[in-house]
Amino acid sequence: MPSLKPWQPSRAEPWDKSRAAHLFNRAGFGGALDELTALTKRPVADAIAHFVRYDKIPDLDPAVPENAQALGLTPEQLRKLTPEQRQALQKKRNEGIQELKTWWVRRMAFTPRPLQEKMTLFWHGHFATSAEKVRNPHLMHKQNETFRAHATGNFRELVLAVCKDPAMCEYLDGNSNRSGKPNENFARELMELFTMGEGNYTEQDVKESARAFTGWGVRGEEFLFRPVQHDNGVKNFLGQHGNFDGGDIVRIIFEQPVTARFVCKKLWEFFAYENPEAEIVDGLAEIFRRADYELKPVLAVLFASQAFWSPKAVRAQVKSPVQLVVGSMRLLNAEIRPERAVVGSMRLMGQDLFYPPDVSGWKGGKDWINTSTLLVRQNFANAIVNGVLPQAPVQIKRRDPQLPRQVQTNAAVTRLLGNAQRLPPDKLVDALADALLNAPLADEQRRKLIGYAAESAKTGVVDLETADGLAKLKQITNLIMSSSAFQVC
Repeated sequence: MPSLKPWQPSRAEPWDKSRAAHLFNRAGFGGALDELTALTKRPVADAIAHFVRYDKIPDLDPAVPENAQALGLTPEQLRKLTPEQRQALQKKRNEGIQELKTWWVRRMAFTPRPLQEKMTLFWHGHFATSAEKVRNPHLMHKQNETFRAHATGNFRELVLAVCKDPAMCEYLDGNSNRSGKPNENFARELMELFTMGEGNYTEQDVKESARAFTGWGVRGEEFLFRPVQHDNGVKNFLGQHGNFDGGDIVRIIFEQPVTARFVCKKLWEFFAYENPEAEIVDGLAEIFRRADYELKPVLAVLFASQAFWSPKAVRAQVKSPVQLVVGSMRLLNAEIRPERAVVGSMRLMGQDLFYPPDVSGWKGGKDWINTSTLLVRQNFANAIVNGVLPQAPVQIKRRDPQLPRQVQTNAAVTRLLGNAQRLPPDKLVDALADALLNAPLADEQRRKLIGYAAESAKTGVVDLETADGLAKLKQITNLIMSSSAFQVC
């Protein structure tokens, strides 16, 4: 039975590079060979703390894209824009959203705080907000920074921040929620998707919560409470009565035990495996409530648990497009130009940052893989290794006609082998499998790749200092990264 008891290394289950890779993949986006080796030199508890207690690690300070910065215009000035000016403004905003995507991908790929960015991604899917409706890159950037600031902090404080987040107010119609004519969109999603889960409240609770949030909206690019639009009557919510406002609604929600269980189940499924046992969820929820909804204690127990390190969890998760793309960039210390090829590939794989499919976010899991998305994943492997995106099928070209075919990549493929320069074919293939998969290849695939590598081994070794040897190295790397084994972690 999977357990939350701490996992302890043993002779049969040592703390080694493959287990360090599991931690790096789940608490971040994967690690390169030198990072995994360094992690194994720490005790397991210290390795986990390195991810969870990241606050003392200096963060990146990437400049905010120019087109995602605040406009500095008042609502009155915006209303006076001519049609031509409005069109130009929206074009600038659309460009800002695209710049935000590449800005965030770079953060995820090169951050010294991988768990912070992984949790920012988690909250983006949990509190799903789409730029398709918000259409303002500055508001989407502010929300992204809110998720980052509260990434592993107090969940109650994060929910309160989201309740006042301008992008969320725009997305779920906060400005339409006013006394006498409440809009229930945010009140419903607050309970159903953000805190409690379906079936743990009534339709009347939704109506009363909406009344409590009347007057909470946005003016220009800032949250604004409008007292004249607030319903000051008595509300009856989850068995409590009073002249509640939005803050009271959040307080009452966090008094319900189901809130901790709902969030802990989602965290477990994101970091470990789907459909966790009731004992796992209940155990984490108890820790969550005892910690007054602080996230770090829950994450520390999650990553240290026997269940997290069990065969049910290890290499059992389909990589999301972000995990695949960012992990590949980290693994090869690579960037791709033009950057639209990166975010375009992710979009075609099914995960378009700042454009979740609906308010429930991305489903994930096996839904990430179908015949079209698998082809894009294979094409991306070729792009990051060789700088080529093969010609896309017609249906993909229609969805993204601007996706370039030729790209520039600075992938350091040789870093996968450490300092090795000349290797026998079997050693070369096994070393690449170890670096890319942290697991052995299937026998038939291994045999074919060794045979392919042997074509360059005229003296019994593949010489990576020759053009032919380097080409073989790149092609074998490409083939492994295109395989089904590379799609899981």
